[in-house]
Amino acid sequence: MKKEVVHISQIKGFSPLLIDYLNNKSNLQPFFTAPPILSSFEAQIKSKSTFSAKNREVLVHCLQQQYENIGEREGIQLLADPNTFTVTTGHQLNIFTGPLYVIYKIVSTIQLARKLKKQFPDKNFVPIYWLASEDHDFEEINHFFWNNQKHEWKSDQKGAVGRFQVEDLSKLANQFPETVSIFKKAYAASKTLAEAVIRYMDELFGKEGLICLDADHKDMKQLFSDVIAKDVLQQSHEQLVQNSSKKLNDLGYKTQVNARSINFFYLKDGLRERIQKNDKWEVLETNIQFSEEEINNEIASHPDRFSPNVILRPLYQENILPNLAYIGGPAEIVYWLQLKAVFDQHQTPFPLLFPRNFATILKKNQREKVAKIGLDLKDLFLNELEIKQLVLSKFGSGEEDLKQQKIELKRLFDQIKQKASKIEKTLDQSVEAHLKKASNAFDDLQKKLAKAEIRNQKEWLDQILLLKSKLFPNGTWQERRDSFLNYYAEHTNFIQELLEQLDPFAFEMNFLTLEA
Repeated sequence: MKKEVVHISQIKGFSPLLIDYLNNKSNLQPFFTAPPILSSFEAQIKSKSTFSAKNREVLVHCLQQQYENIGEREGIQLLADPNTFTVTTGHQLNIFTGPLYVIYKIVSTIQLARKLKKQFPDKNFVPIYWLASEDHDFEEINHFFWNNQKHEWKSDQKGAVGRFQVEDLSKLANQFPETVSIFKKAYAASKTLAEAVIRYMDELFGKEGLICLDADHKDMKQLFSDVIAKDVLQQSHEQLVQNSSKKLNDLGYKTQVNARSINFFYLKDGLRERIQKNDKWEVLETNIQFSEEEINNEIASHPDRFSPNVILRPLYQENILPNLAYIGGPAEIVYWLQLKAVFDQHQTPFPLLFPRNFATILKKNQREKVAKIGLDLKDLFLNELEIKQLVLSKFGSGEEDLKQQKIELKRLFDQIKQKASKIEKTLDQSVEAHLKKASNAFDDLQKKLAKAEIRNQKEWLDQILLLKSKLFPNGTWQERRDSFLNYYAEHTNFIQELLEQLDPFAFEMNFLTLEA
């Protein structure tokens, strides 16, 4: 792979809030702890050194259970040591890894852990992949695109997707070549989607130190039961988030999420529905109701039945992990900035926030085409209208130049006419006739040039738009639509090359050109 980079501030599509955050703009500093730079970690490590020994013990025990049928992993053992910290990313349980950016998230996290180990050799750093196993948006994770073809998992299962049975996925995996057999093995050996994801992510990244965590576990939820009770019984978080959101809005930024009065779902097999407080606590779309005493007892006895939404999932994560930093997508970073007041209320250290790495992969002939056309790489992110304007500015000046030259020609003939008139008045008509003949020739040439420019512009425009259609399938950024399998199936060293090329401290769009 050959790497070329453009800072994300020069790429169309990133929010002003993200760019200003990365620039450490002073008006945003109340919304985070410290900027995403290496020097911020010393204080962050000190802050997280008070992480509860009990929570650490529960974490290790739960991970050992989850890896029982996979094998022992050094990272799990290291987490028992008070000098071990985590850096974390997470995502929904997209089948077959989902879009490319999931892989970029994980690579960013692994690389951050490695750089921290070099900087702080007396400490240990474990990269964590947090499984959004309690999410219930099945339609968002049940498909992927390989070679421009949509592959879909059809299922009538309901509730938390991490608990879904995966027999049907084993059949789907059998359609694919042996180069991606890790997915066949993972789905065949697993009962649930969460287990399968742990298996294939371990196969892909286990040797790089990655540990996957499924936090849908009663013992871990028990550590969070005080927060569950405070939110469900006192509705204590909505106003905090609203206040932060308003402050950001007043600064001119768009926010990403809205808090609810209760920020937990009620979770059972086949069920994940919002809890709402009226006269009683009601689980929407069901007949389930609780009195105050009953809801208290339910939280105490079954904390695993309470699933945090997007507002409180980050707090849950930071309660059960000795975590220093979260690596997220652009939208994630924005909504984390809305949440610091919630962390402050619970006296929980707020993690450093790192945007994941961004990348666009080009084949060698595509990169050559960009150079031949004369585009800057960042121009690929312009929309069609902007590209048309760019083509016009690059290839559309000839006709305008000719118009100017025609004006100059008339001025020249006027000068000739003045001289001729002084010599002999009757020469005026001759000069006028020659001017008309020259003007007609210019008009004819101008029409031919205009037609040629239109052909030329159309040729260049067609080439650019064809290239964009390859790099932005269906008008979507490549990393958000293309499957990891598109590249891994043909380049089995793809992950290693990403690990060599991507830097978690460089907030750039990486244009990666494949050698073959």
